[in-house]
Parts: sequence; structure tokens; C-alpha cells
Amino acid sequence: MFGPNPTTHPSSILSRFFQEELKKRRASDHWIRSGLFLLIGAIGMVGPALLYQKIARRHRQRGPSHEIMDTGHPSLFAAIKTPRRAPPITINMKLALLFAILPVTLAAWCPPKPANSCEQKQIFDLFVRRLLIEKDVETAYYEHVHPDYVQHNPTVLSGIENNIAVVGDIVKHANFTFYHTSVGNDIALLHHRVDWEDKARHPTYTMAADIFRMDGTCIMEHWDCLMEAPEYGINPVPWISK
Repeated sequence: MFGPNPTTHPSSILSRFFQEELKKRRASDHWIRSGLFLLIGAIGMVGPALLYQKIARRHRQRGPSHEIMDTGHPSLFAAIKTPRRAPPITINMKLALLFAILPVTLAAWCPPKPANSCEQKQIFDLFVRRLLIEKDVETAYYEHVHPDYVQHNPTVLSGIENNIAVVGDIVKHANFTFYHTSVGNDIALLHHRVDWEDKARHPTYTMAADIFRMDGTCIMEHWDCLMEAPEYGINPVPWISK
């Protein structure tokens, strides 16, 4: 989203080597984590079905599908058949259902999965909330951004690790106010205001327009346009409007 002075990037061969190794390892961990979520999800969906079958089998072994109730009246209807109640929902079934739902809430959105514009809007809003409100930068990038993330900001390199380092440092020292978000045709737009803690360096605030390209559920690419508010402006039209 934002970029530091490009001269702050390490330039030694040894530093670049370790950065590349760390990037490869983090990318590998990302795919392993996604695979584990899918495995847990599969187990969670199969578990409740098997558990219910086991309970139903035990229930059937207890007797016929109807119980005989003696009414106490000497008539043809002295014995009335009443249906046996369905097996109760046990704590084990509730836990199995929880494990079936939990992987869905924890699942990473990358690699890309098909999603319509409405679903993409929900996913993008979750990404923004994690990144700029909760300020959980690593979770936001690892779960929502592709490992081969393309960054068009000239002062930041592409890839998840580079952006976590840069954006993470910015998010710590700024607060954000959101004005417009929009998603359509695989493009997500975020228009927001950045208020900096360091007033000596940023005496006013910065307006930012961030544009992301999505592939289904996954964020693939980013552009941004930044402008620091002047202390004195001549245009009477409000700069910020909803």
C-alpha cells in the first residue's frame, strides 16, 4: 500500500540470499497450512455423518421402531403403538459439528477458489478489517494474498514477505478511516484516510486509493495512489466526501 525510501532495502549479496531463502520457506509453509485446513475440513464433514450412523445403529438395536403403550382400557385399542423418539443430539455430535464448521472459518482464501462479486466483497472486507483495523498483518497477507503477489508501488518489491515488512511497519504507526470500498469484475477498490502518529514527518494526513486485482477468493495484484493533504488549500470543494 505504501512504500519506504528504496535506499533502505538491504543490498548485500548475503542479505539477499537469506531473504530469498526465507521467502521460499514462508511460501512452502503457506501451501502446507492450506493443505492442512482442507484435510481438517474433510475430516470435519465426514465425522458427523459417521457418528450419527453409529448412534442410529445402536438405537435400532434396542428394539422395533415402535413402542407398545398399555392404555389400561379393555378395548381393541388397549395397546397403542407409539413411534420411538429420534436419538437425542449428544455433546459428541455437537463437537463433531463444530469441527465441521471450524475449518471453513479458518480456511485460507488462497490458492484461488471461484467466487462471485458478492462473495469477493465479503472476503475483501475481511481482508481490510484484519489488515487495517485489527492490524494483524501476517494473517491478512498469508490467508488472503497469493504468494506471487504482484506489487506495482515503485518503492516496494513484489511478494508477501516484502509487503508484510513494509505495510506492517506503517500499520503500527497510523490509524485509518474508510470512505469507499467497491468490488466488481475482479477489481477491489479501497478509498481511505491515513492519520499518522509522527506529526513531525506528516503534519497533516494522507488520502489513499488502493486498487487490488482478485482471482476468485484470492488477492493477486496491487496498485495505489497516495496524496498528502496540504496545510492550506485553495479549492473550496471538500476533498473527502461520501
